Amino acid sequence: MSQTTNWQYLPADPLKFFGLSAGFERRELKRAYGQLIRQFKPETHPAEFQRIRAAYEMLESQNRYGVQQAQATQQISLWDLGSAQNLTVTDKPPVARKDVAVETVSDVDSAILDPKATYQRLSSRQEHSPQDYFILATLADIVDRENKNMYLKWLLTGLKQFPNDPGLLRLVAEFLSAFVDCKLAPTTLVTLSKLIAGEDFFRVTERVWLRCLAELPFEKFESTLQTCEKFLRYRQIRPRLAFYVRLVQQAVWSAPAEWVDQRIAFVESHGSEIDASLEEDVELAIMLRDYVRHDRQAKSQSPVLESIDEMLHAYCTQAWLESAARISSTCELMARNSHAVMDAFAAEPSERAARILTLCSIVLADVSQQTGLDFQPTAPEQLQLLADRTVRDFEETIRSVSSKIDWMRYRFFGLPLACLILGPLLPAYGWQYFAIFTVAWTGLALLIFLAVLKPFVLEKRADQKTRQLVAREYQREWRPRLFRYIQSCHQPSNAALQQLYESGHQIGFSNLVDVILSYASGDLALHFFSRLQPFQR
Repeated sequence: MSQTTNWQYLPADPLKFFGLSAGFERRELKRAYGQLIRQFKPETHPAEFQRIRAAYEMLESQNRYGVQQAQATQQISLWDLGSAQNLTVTDKPPVARKDVAVETVSDVDSAILDPKATYQRLSSRQEHSPQDYFILATLADIVDRENKNMYLKWLLTGLKQFPNDPGLLRLVAEFLSAFVDCKLAPTTLVTLSKLIAGEDFFRVTERVWLRCLAELPFEKFESTLQTCEKFLRYRQIRPRLAFYVRLVQQAVWSAPAEWVDQRIAFVESHGSEIDASLEEDVELAIMLRDYVRHDRQAKSQSPVLESIDEMLHAYCTQAWLESAARISSTCELMARNSHAVMDAFAAEPSERAARILTLCSIVLADVSQQTGLDFQPTAPEQLQLLADRTVRDFEETIRSVSSKIDWMRYRFFGLPLACLILGPLLPAYGWQYFAIFTVAWTGLALLIFLAVLKPFVLEKRADQKTRQLVAREYQREWRPRLFRYIQSCHQPSNAALQQLYESGHQIGFSNLVDVILSYASGDLALHFFSRLQPFQR
């Protein structure tokens, strides 16, 4: 393990582990998390990655549900869970360790020397501490294997006495996430709803709810949720809003549209309780709903749209490691095929394409942060060389387009002016006052042309035709070259286009390069393609 990584703070104090302070913003957490997993990747450091991921998920959940970080850290430190991390139940009997966090050292020693006697003695006590229930739950899997689910039963018994204890709540959350069968989950969830506060209930049970939504018939899921909500009491509504928002992101793919709309309407009706962080989640949920309702049907039109649909579905419905692997492989394929992306999305996208690309950009930004993927650094001189080469490749078409524009503007301005002047003069040729009339009419025609025709009619038509010509050339000639440039420079699209701007002005093609970049800056598919590039290996 790295000497600069503060492993001693896990799992009791993840704030210090990530170097964060109370009241942190989610993007700060993602930034710190991304820096760590770039070093401790799941394929090379699986054990370290699991610890980092668990700490991240706990803080991310607490942040979404509005848990006060300083208070939560202070309460959980009383458990000293950092020394008790190896007592989590597995499918094999756990081995009692000397470093178990307990009320007294004698309980630890006796549990090591004689687990059965310790279990009997602790279970017969009249009063228990939260740590006692943890020891009883752990030892039950060793000495009381005939009775099923004793680990969970002891934790639930502890919650009856200590409904707000952070250690017991965390242990229950971990057990529900890993071991509870979805067929048995409804009974467990209803029991929990009677024991703990509404502010804690959804945060502790969120993962099992998401599993139930995926695996149980929706009618069973809905009835269980309704039953639980009857028993819950809230001091604050925000945790319930956070739960609904997360639930909707998965539910849009399978739940009835009316049910989804009701949950979104409930969240929006409590807008005063939604902070900036939760507002981003609400917007994402609404965008996902609109995609599934209105835009998903277009996926059959293109392999890229099918890949995007797979990516969004995996992001919303699968466990993180599974979805990250699926998304990474899908994005890698799209990142290698610029022609497919260009075929799927025009340079000036439709409203549907714009919605899809905007949604994809949000999802890819989050996935990149959570997987530690980033653009590989490119030396400034190498980036400038690539940009100069791209501008040079534009040179021939730029000259061709410039000549076309000049000829077109001549036709739009020169020919109408000539017709305006010569039209009345030709019939008057030979008239005795022809010379005077010619001078007078030419002056009047120029005045009409400059004051009326050119600014109000011809300029607009010329600009329109110029835009059409440039857009056609961008789509046909310049856009494919820009996609290749983005693919080779390994930089975010904004930085890459800025370098093109500088190179164009240095080489001497400032006017048309500015026009090209004006189209490129609005090319959502180009920016989407840029976001795909870090997924290339």
